[in-house]
Amino acid sequence: MKFPIQVSTRPPNRVQPRLLRLLAIFPVMLLLTTVPAPAATVNGFVTKIDSSTTLDVGRLRVVLNNKTHCENGSTYGLVILPAEDSMMHISVFYRLRPHIYLRFDSIQTIPITCDARNVAIGTRVRIMGHKSNLTQLEAERFIEYVVPNKKEFTGKVLLEENPQLRYISGHPVGKLWMDGYGITVTPQTKFSFASTSNLHHDKSINANMWIGYNATPLANQSITANSLTFAVNNVYPQYDIYNHADAFGGNYTKIEAPDYSRRTPGLIRFNYGQPIEIIPDQRVQESVSTLGMTLIPSYQMELPDSDATKVNFRFYVVQSSEAIQEKKLLTINGMLPFNTSGWSGRAEYSYNKSKLYNMIDNTIAMQNGVILIPDRVLSRLHDRAQLAALLSYSITSILQNQIYNAFLITESTSRYDILHRFNEMLQINEQTLRIGIRQMYLAGYDISEAPFAWAVAQGKPANNPVIDSKHPDKEIPWYAAYAFNYISHYYSDVDYSKLKRG
Repeated sequence: MKFPIQVSTRPPNRVQPRLLRLLAIFPVMLLLTTVPAPAATVNGFVTKIDSSTTLDVGRLRVVLNNKTHCENGSTYGLVILPAEDSMMHISVFYRLRPHIYLRFDSIQTIPITCDARNVAIGTRVRIMGHKSNLTQLEAERFIEYVVPNKKEFTGKVLLEENPQLRYISGHPVGKLWMDGYGITVTPQTKFSFASTSNLHHDKSINANMWIGYNATPLANQSITANSLTFAVNNVYPQYDIYNHADAFGGNYTKIEAPDYSRRTPGLIRFNYGQPIEIIPDQRVQESVSTLGMTLIPSYQMELPDSDATKVNFRFYVVQSSEAIQEKKLLTINGMLPFNTSGWSGRAEYSYNKSKLYNMIDNTIAMQNGVILIPDRVLSRLHDRAQLAALLSYSITSILQNQIYNAFLITESTSRYDILHRFNEMLQINEQTLRIGIRQMYLAGYDISEAPFAWAVAQGKPANNPVIDSKHPDKEIPWYAAYAFNYISHYYSDVDYSKLKRG
């Protein structure tokens, strides 16, 4: 018996298929909702603070909450460890000799209250947390690195700005910008003059004088001079290590200008090795030279040609070369020794002397006023402000006799004072950075470009922040941390909209 086929007029039951589909995707949805945001480690510099819980590192928004663990550590410190290549040597001496490097992640940190308002613009930070999106990081651990406040400022510097002083009862008061610091002169400041200076009155103080100073920082971040000792800027032949045959083995230079009409390169000849080619592009040469001349301190430009202290600055864009052979070639690359074994072999100096030197990523400043910019360095720079930072650094190293001072340090043969020499080179670089940034600011260039200018010139990443960095001491150059800290302390009220990048 056949049963009749009954056709229903009701719509088909779709509850079950829908339920099956929901059950099928439920594990995936559950997985997506339980996977935490990707972990990230960020190293960089604070650029904006909006509240007690939100701040920006570069363009990355960082959010603090009640679970964030905040700490405080030092910006950088010296670390001495056994040499990396120690196992390659048989001698016990070679196995035990140390190397020195600069690290950013403090060996010890201390807990602090999590309040972003206590962090200064320009402060270097290291943050571990989870990125909720491409532009925001939820912080779990927040480390603020600070440069310890100095209890005393001391140094010797060539005054590159005319003093801003007035006289009260015959005693000068006001401000002196020197060594990159705005130092207040009070009626209690003691004045003295070197016996060879032939200066007998305070009103003889002007730019182009050497000043030894001792000053004290105050709570409001101002600096008050305790004592100032002045001396005239005498010129000695040994300072010019490139033009005097009796200085350091007879190094001197001879410059042959390019023939722009025939596109024939110019030449810079040294006493040793192969010459360096000057790029035969008049537009480029004039552009770089014009910019460089704007960075020379005003007092220098106003000196008559007959003045022995006037420096004949010349700027040349040259062909990058991998093999510049010169007996005593000092170069500037904004770097410090990273690892060294007795300051020889692989040691890197901020002013590097070498018989075979790679000139691809560095500028060369000579005590006779010649400044060389490799074409590859120029091509890497993002704007004219970054070029201004490099040229200003180079100009400062010449005027402050830092090339000569660094030469004496690097010539030292003692293997027992490595740390002392390292500190001397560090102080030279810090001073050159400070004064160079100051002159860059006076010329109207955006000083926020200065911290990363050397990294850009050398083809290194200059990101702020550096994300997922496992080696912060290698990723962020020491000079970037120092320059950012310096700018945040002494240029906190700068209107950057009035500064140019070009």
